Order: sequence, then C-alpha cells, then structure tokens
Amino acid sequence: MKLRETLRGMDRRQRITYLWDYYKWLFILLIIAGGILIYSLTTVLTRKKTVLSVALVNVQADDSILDSITDQFLQMEPEDFSGGTVKYERNLLISADPEDSTQDGSTGSVTDSGASYTASGTDGGASYEYSYASQMKLLAMITDKKLDVVIMDQHTRDIFQRQDYMSACVSLEGTSLYRKAGFSEPVYAGIIRNTQRPESAEKYLEILQQ
Repeated sequence: MKLRETLRGMDRRQRITYLWDYYKWLFILLIIAGGILIYSLTTVLTRKKTVLSVALVNVQADDSILDSITDQFLQMEPEDFSGGTVKYERNLLISADPEDSTQDGSTGSVTDSGASYTASGTDGGASYEYSYASQMKLLAMITDKKLDVVIMDQHTRDIFQRQDYMSACVSLEGTSLYRKAGFSEPVYAGIIRNTQRPESAEKYLEILQQ
C-alpha cells in the first residue's frame, strides 16, 4: 500500500527510476533465475533420446564415418527413432601388453590377465591409468545395461569373449567402415549380451557389415 501511494504522484519515468533504485537487485535475480529456467527447459526439450549406445575400444573412426552409419541406422525405423541419436563412447583403451602382471583378470572386470597398455611415445604410468579408467567405464556401462554394441580390436574381442560379455560378434574386415577408417589390423563388432535393445543392435551390426 505504501509503495502504491509513493508511486501515485510520479510520472512514468520517475516510477521506473524509483523502482530500479530500490529493487534493482531483485530485478537482477529475477532475470538470472528466468534465464536459468529458460536454458534448462530448452536443454530438456532439445535433448535427443539415445536409441543405441556404441563403444569404440582400441580403435578410432572419423566423425564423418560414424555419422554416415548413424544416419543409415536412424532411417531404418524413422517412427521409433525420430529425434533420436546414437551415442558413441570413444577413446577407450584396454591394456595390450601381456608381459606386465599387475592386473588379475578376475570375473566381472574388463581386463586381461597380466595386461598393461603402454602407448608408443607416452608415459607408461599415465597410459596404465587411462587404460584402467577405460576398463572401469566399460564395466560400469555393461553392468548398468547402458552399452549395446562394441567396435573393437582383436585383443578386446578375446577378452570380451572369455568373459562372455557378447551374444554375437562379427569381423568387419572388408567392410565399408574398415576401408574408410583405414584399419590395417583385424576389427570386430559385437552385441553386448545384456543389451536392452537387441533388435536395434542387430540392425546396427547389419549396417556395419556392409
């Protein structure tokens, strides 16, 4: 009531000046809160649904190659996958030096007995830590049923097969992906046994084999 009485005798410009002088911090906080709310809503509304999760382990492929595969995959079922995307987990390493015996290869661990990956020209300790972090990330994704397909080298394939992580595994040698990515060693793709999207994983594997 007091504010209304104060403003009654002022013109429009005086009212704006008065309100800004006395309530500018409240206005600033409201603007910030509004901006955060708009950003949050925009993020939620524009976020694409993950329709398949793929991990690349000990192999690399350019974004353009993976984007092309993703486009083919999403076009197979436009109604189900509308607005969806394939999530790629990249730069994952699994140790590959059989002469080191610091790992135990126990059940439930994505690691091989006596394995320690050391990249050429890099610090061995740092590489080992990165490899271990990759193994833990893969194990967590498999345990949480958040991984569907793995594209990998032969070393990784052997580990996954021994630990019975895959329900299917195929060679990608001679495929379009193999040629475009410039692979020179054997590369494989497998479907994770506990995937919650087995049909989608099978269709993705079909595309990889083209």
